[in-house]
Amino acid sequence: MAWSARVWGLVAWLPLAWACAGASAQQPDGGLLHVLRQVNETTNRRYVQVEELANRWSAPDELRASGQGDCEDFAIAKYFALLEAGIPVRRLRIGYALVQLGGGELWRPHMVLAYLGSDEDAASQPLILDSLISEIRPASRRPDLRLVFTFGLDGLWAGVDGQRLGAAEDRLDAWRGVLERMAPAPH
Repeated sequence: MAWSARVWGLVAWLPLAWACAGASAQQPDGGLLHVLRQVNETTNRRYVQVEELANRWSAPDELRASGQGDCEDFAIAKYFALLEAGIPVRRLRIGYALVQLGGGELWRPHMVLAYLGSDEDAASQPLILDSLISEIRPASRRPDLRLVFTFGLDGLWAGVDGQRLGAAEDRLDAWRGVLERMAPAPH
């Protein structure tokens, strides 16, 4: 599917106040960081995080209706809230990761949202928005997190800046399901 033409129709229902609380995503870094923090903290506080019971990712309105979700549901809700706040789609990627719990040897699957810096600053690290911690940190300050692949409306990548692997909805059934449930009903 060609999502670029439909993305704004998909996210138009998201309340802008939920995402940015009066700040503009187009402002210099202070405004952008405020928007990222507001979305991350609001989502983390508003909903109860539960362990995954089934491998079904929730659309943002489904998370809002149930009041609870797992890390995938949180990352997806943050992704669409930030799109609605004006963050360009090329700057956001949902990341499938492995997270190390308690500093031990156990690594378990986890989902986060990554904000990719500007094209002008090639050395900038992706900022990680996570349901496990409220502080937004650069990926380099998350040794407990290994990004395996990232995706969004504009594709699927190995890691964060690796090879583009095609359209995410063609390779990830759960993502395609979210997008289908968010699509406006035909008139």
